[in-house]
Amino acid sequence: MPRIKARRCLCGCGGITSGPHVRFVHGHWARTPAGRATVAARNVGQPLPKLPPRLCSCGCGETTSSRRRRWVKGHNLRGERCGFWRGTVEERFRRFVGEPDSEGCRLWLGAINLQGYGTLRTSQGRSETAHRLAYAIEVGPLGEDDCLHHVCQRKSCVNPEHLMVVTASGHALIHAALRRELRAA
Repeated sequence: MPRIKARRCLCGCGGITSGPHVRFVHGHWARTPAGRATVAARNVGQPLPKLPPRLCSCGCGETTSSRRRRWVKGHNLRGERCGFWRGTVEERFRRFVGEPDSEGCRLWLGAINLQGYGTLRTSQGRSETAHRLAYAIEVGPLGEDDCLHHVCQRKSCVNPEHLMVVTASGHALIHAALRRELRAA
């Protein structure tokens, strides 16, 4: 059976897409009725909002010269030039902790992983989750089998008062009960 290398654009223009899983030629999605409706709903006679400036990826807080640049000139991933990585893990951790909000949550202002948890790279080069670091700094070290449950249900919260130590099976039971509760509502 021959492999399909590309396919026709679904907007009806007859163009060839860049791959077998690509449905439209670049920019042609807006030509479909669904695409036109979405674009029209998104731009209801208003100009597009101006994007905020992008911050340097080393974490120093300076803005880059354009939205495409990831670092301020002279800074790099390790931050040797700007001195951002200097200090203990606890000092660097405290730089990214926000002020308590109305519910008492102290939100993580640093890097967030794909699951929504804050992360911080330790001096050994390992990436640790921010809530586990917060608990270790404020309360004490966790066991290998211990999990932390966010009582406030906010993954970016690093307030140790909002973290409850549970086992992995207990954590699964808590989340199953929360899912049942959401389905019933």
